[in-house]
Amino acid sequence: MVALELLTAAAGARERSGDREDAAALHDFRVAVRRLRSWLRALRPWLQGSVPPRRRRQLRQVARGTNEARDAQVHLAWLARQRDLGRGKRADGVRWLVDQLEQERAHSDASSVARAAALFDRLHEPLGRSLGSYTLACRVDDPHCLPAMATAMAPLVRDHARTLRQRLVAVTTVDDDVPVHAARIAAKRLRYLLEPVAAELDGASELIDALRTLQTLLGEIHDAHLFATWLARGVEEAAAGDAPPPVRAVADAGSTGSGRTQQARPVDTGPGLRAVARRVRRDAAERSAELAAHWLDGNAEPFLADVEAVARRLESGGEMPVEIERKFLLDALPEVARGVPSQRLEQGYLPGTELVERVRRVTSADGRIRYWRTVKFGTGITRLELEEETTRAVFRALWPLTKRRRIDKRRHVVPDGTRKWEIDDFADRDLVLAEIELASEEDVVGIPDWLAPHVVREVTGEDAYVNANLASQGRPVPAPPAGSGGGRRTPRLHSR
Repeated sequence: MVALELLTAAAGARERSGDREDAAALHDFRVAVRRLRSWLRALRPWLQGSVPPRRRRQLRQVARGTNEARDAQVHLAWLARQRDLGRGKRADGVRWLVDQLEQERAHSDASSVARAAALFDRLHEPLGRSLGSYTLACRVDDPHCLPAMATAMAPLVRDHARTLRQRLVAVTTVDDDVPVHAARIAAKRLRYLLEPVAAELDGASELIDALRTLQTLLGEIHDAHLFATWLARGVEEAAAGDAPPPVRAVADAGSTGSGRTQQARPVDTGPGLRAVARRVRRDAAERSAELAAHWLDGNAEPFLADVEAVARRLESGGEMPVEIERKFLLDALPEVARGVPSQRLEQGYLPGTELVERVRRVTSADGRIRYWRTVKFGTGITRLELEEETTRAVFRALWPLTKRRRIDKRRHVVPDGTRKWEIDDFADRDLVLAEIELASEEDVVGIPDWLAPHVVREVTGEDAYVNANLASQGRPVPAPPAGSGGGRRTPRLHSR
């Protein structure tokens, strides 16, 4: 349905592109086609072959057919804003430059854009038919055969955000146009992915605004690179005299009165072209500084954290994510847990009362280190939980705030059917706990045979065994006598 809506929008922009007086028509047509291509590309696994490879190639040709006209149009728009450059000695060079760009745009409109528009006209109807229906093969025992749209979108949002992070990291210098352009494409694809669902998700509109700003920054830097290259040729040709000198009609100095004759003579385009080149470099430097200040060297992490929060809302159908878990006190580390690879978890808790905020460094069995930041709220079996992966720099900045509120433990993850038991063996105290996450509070937990001999009792919701409280105690916690549950309702527990 979204793809069909985007196709309709592209067709509407195509109709307007035939109007010479509609200055925005070509831009709108080009953007509409790119939105459609981006959506089809992202949702390809779920379109079940509705868009054959030939149609995809044709759509790509349509998009590429507007590039030349787009570049000339962008450069002309930029020159129109630089009114001061068209004065004095610089006027001849700027006028000549505008003429060249106008000719290039007119040529593109008459050739590549016309071919692209004609190809879209042939593509529109069959593509609409293809997207109008689809065939899906389902197994009767597969409840997830037809996933909800949110289920499909959440990992896509994460994938696109991950790509954007990688592309931004690759921008080590804005003088290299390749990674700049790649980052712009990544930002554009993430934005196009979010736009159709923005109205249904809290925070998505703000992400789109930020992506639009980033895309503009990267686009202006990219356009400056293209324009600078184009200008360099013009300046070199003007300086070397390789090209015929531009001419314009000027008044004959020997004529008098209103009957002065007009004659053509060469004019100097050099001052104007050089002035434009300097202005392009200046603008590019300003945009590059803005990009670095807000998006490079880790500055994009707060934005990417917001993207992760939106992905979590998608997964939960728009609801805030919650953690439902049961916790058990053990008398020792089970032998089965000793036989699986373990992770070292070093975690510290930031000061706070209502919100429990935690940073964690996870060292896996192979030595790989990852960092996480988590906020929890509530008590008992069900709690609100927001978690995101963060950077080493963020972890190092927050870790000092957790002084005297830290724990160090080894986590052994033991599969149990479709669930997993997490066995935590604390390194800084004599304590072993077992946790299991559930889909709902009513889920029945079966204690597996390898674990049952070591279970002292369930401690879900008991303050003494909440990790944040264990961190503040900083000393071993004695096991309370069995049965001291404090009157709390005990969820259903079955042994097997």
